[in-house]
Amino acid sequence: MNFLDPESVSLTGHPIQDTDLNQFKFVYKPLPTASSIRLLHLQPSVGDGAVIRLSMKTVDLDDKPQYDALSYTWGRPITVFQTKEERDNLEDQQLPIICDGLIVNIGQNLHDFLGAWQRMLQAASDGNDERTASARKAGLLPPTELWIDAICINQKDMDEKSTQVSMMGRIYSQTQKVIIWLGPEDNFTRSALQIIFKMQGIQQLQARACRSMTDEDGCKALGLPPITSSIWWSVFAFLHRSWFRRVWVMQELAFAPQIQMQCGLLTFPWAALSKAAGVLYESRLGDSMDMWAWMELDGPKFNEPLFLEDLTPILTTEERLDSDRNLFSILKGRAVGSSFHNIIRLEATRVGDSSRLGDRAYSFRLGTNSKKIIPFVPILHMFDSTCRSESSDPRDRIYAVLDIAKRDVHDTDLVSPYRRPLVPNYNLDTAEVYLEAAWYILLSSNDLELLLRKSLCSKNDDSELKPPSLPSWVPDWTLALNETSMWALKPFKEGNWSASRNLFWVPPEKSSVYRQILKVQGALVDVVTEVVESESFSLSKSGVVAAGLPTVYPWASEKLTRGDVLWRTLIANYDEDNYPASDEFKTVFYNSWMEENKKAYREYYCEEGLSDPEKEAEWFRFVNNTFKIFPQEEELFEEISKTEVKGERCQESVAPSPQPNNERLQQKPRQHDGQTARNSVLSENLPIQIEQPPFNNTEPEHQRQERAEENYAVLSKLNLASQAPSQFDIMMKQLVKSVEFPQSSPDEADRADSKVEGKEKDDHQDTNSDEDQALTKPPKIRSPHSFSEREFDRLRNIFSSSRRIFRTRENYLGNGPKSIRPGDQVWILAGTKIPSVLRLQENGKYVLVGHSYAHGIMHGEAFKRRGFEFVNIQLEE
Repeated sequence: MNFLDPESVSLTGHPIQDTDLNQFKFVYKPLPTASSIRLLHLQPSVGDGAVIRLSMKTVDLDDKPQYDALSYTWGRPITVFQTKEERDNLEDQQLPIICDGLIVNIGQNLHDFLGAWQRMLQAASDGNDERTASARKAGLLPPTELWIDAICINQKDMDEKSTQVSMMGRIYSQTQKVIIWLGPEDNFTRSALQIIFKMQGIQQLQARACRSMTDEDGCKALGLPPITSSIWWSVFAFLHRSWFRRVWVMQELAFAPQIQMQCGLLTFPWAALSKAAGVLYESRLGDSMDMWAWMELDGPKFNEPLFLEDLTPILTTEERLDSDRNLFSILKGRAVGSSFHNIIRLEATRVGDSSRLGDRAYSFRLGTNSKKIIPFVPILHMFDSTCRSESSDPRDRIYAVLDIAKRDVHDTDLVSPYRRPLVPNYNLDTAEVYLEAAWYILLSSNDLELLLRKSLCSKNDDSELKPPSLPSWVPDWTLALNETSMWALKPFKEGNWSASRNLFWVPPEKSSVYRQILKVQGALVDVVTEVVESESFSLSKSGVVAAGLPTVYPWASEKLTRGDVLWRTLIANYDEDNYPASDEFKTVFYNSWMEENKKAYREYYCEEGLSDPEKEAEWFRFVNNTFKIFPQEEELFEEISKTEVKGERCQESVAPSPQPNNERLQQKPRQHDGQTARNSVLSENLPIQIEQPPFNNTEPEHQRQERAEENYAVLSKLNLASQAPSQFDIMMKQLVKSVEFPQSSPDEADRADSKVEGKEKDDHQDTNSDEDQALTKPPKIRSPHSFSEREFDRLRNIFSSSRRIFRTRENYLGNGPKSIRPGDQVWILAGTKIPSVLRLQENGKYVLVGHSYAHGIMHGEAFKRRGFEFVNIQLEE
């Protein structure tokens, strides 16, 4: 056997392969008391490549020792890269260090921190250095003794690990400061911090005022670079570092008496990040930043635009090659959450207002210094936040917030005497931990808000983390949130909804608690008969379901049309300022429907659309249901149908829809010649003659010019101008080069302007002089949507993007979970504010499908129905 002296072993950051080194591996000694912890001291060494050597000692927290603590991520700290090679070449390997003369293997990220710690201690040893003197004055000198969980806890001893985890809050609260290690610097770091520090001087009202502006104007107003600038990719990449999503950092940040952020050798305050996140949220620029960055990461390739004869652009996409991308990521889809929202969530935890942990930053106060702890915080809200975090052990999604709960949760007199203490126990499997947590939540109060956490999650790819089968009513905290749930919306939080009229849930007897089956009290409202069948949100399919309602909605106190009920159901009938939602969205929804109608019409009656069954179905869904959703359109149609509609008029309006239930529409001819098929469809099926605008040459030249300008104006919002090249740069250059705009005389252009009502005299932008085909009259750059339109789209995406519109047997219209299907039942359960969707099983028990918005029963109206009564039922797997 080859014996080696560990003190003479050359450890240069490469894994040791010699199996004989096992005898030199570090061995933990048992901790003497329940309040004991281990601390690390970094021993001095010479040179950048020197071996990292630590010494360890045991202290008792009751003796109030002086130490700092480290907060970091065990895995790869960086998730967004400039090149594919950078993304794929990083290895998360185990590297050796020396602790008390023996070998300890640690992760790459922790090894990088210890190397930075070593270099900073070497620099701090020079008492004459000005930077050292400034760091000493600011309290930023590196610590002499440090607590690091991966080394200071024996991770293989489950009993010790459970004990140490149960006192994590105390460990972090007794530190002098917590060092947050984000990982080493990369090419994004300094440019990202440049923008982050620039946002420190922006006030909340300034940022909020930009919501009604375009992104371009908002950035100008705040003195920030254009949102399409590549420098924002740096901010996106920086805020997507792994630390911001790690589940344990919530607790570590919450208990830190002082916080020092560190990236490489750069240090800065936490307040800089929380202030920047507030600016991004209040101004809505953060959403745009995320959108542009995700397009570079996962977006398709936009091909060179094709143009119809009226210069209407047709954009097509295809799979995008890695060589065309500017960003690369190891993130698994967008389920990991938005970049800046993670910081807002962590800030809410830090200041103690944990009631908003599961909220998407609603009512976040920019730069708040509030330390107020609200009177009652359900522990469920703590667990909500872990769904947007990451952990290597799924049990940590429960255990990582228990000490925060001790700080913030104040039990009421509704706590059941049958509730057991919830303490870390790594000897239990994940399913047992989640079931224990569910019962702890239920027995903490007489409500069933826990049930609302069902159905808002999507499965992760990491199937090995998923626990065994759980009852349908127990949340699986290993799954990532993929939607904004109803319990995070304003009407729920402010008590506008009360479908059960605030009835309490009555907990079962002692023998039935902590079981797989949950006994509840509920009343059946109705049975689901029709559901939108679509993997993603579809306005036309939602309209089909709503079209089955009576002409006047039977479950509203005021007279509502099908369209009124549909748009209110799509956004849960609320906006940020009003409940019920403002009536101004009625017009916005109408315009949205008509724009989708026009889009479907154009896509269908083009060469490719005539042979695409999906585009055909989409168009005819609008054709058959527009009059039902908007009855006023039928009157308008009857007026139009008395006259022949020519191309010029049709270009400015939605294509007139055939009369509903026109059976001839279902027999569209299939011909190889697209133009012949198109003419045949028009002559046989449309009740009025239409000269198709995309294929006629009768349009006046000045109107074609105006349409081209409008099309270009919308697409120009994607122009990155002088910024780093992306796919949209290329697309816009192709757009300008490929269009031969007609030459208009000044007089003709003036006449064209006078014929467009409400056209504003905006300043024109200068075109690039090096373009082959320059515009003779530069386009006006306008916002494609009003503020109310953008707000409606935002609210609809928040609530309906992952949900499905449904109709019941007695014509309730609702918005339910994605897994809802005909035959499911809508119930009101005692202890919940909103309706639940249940599925009856053959054994008479029920499976919880999810929660829903159903227009007309959100305020207890169902109690007025005949035969509406509460009964005892059981929920199972």
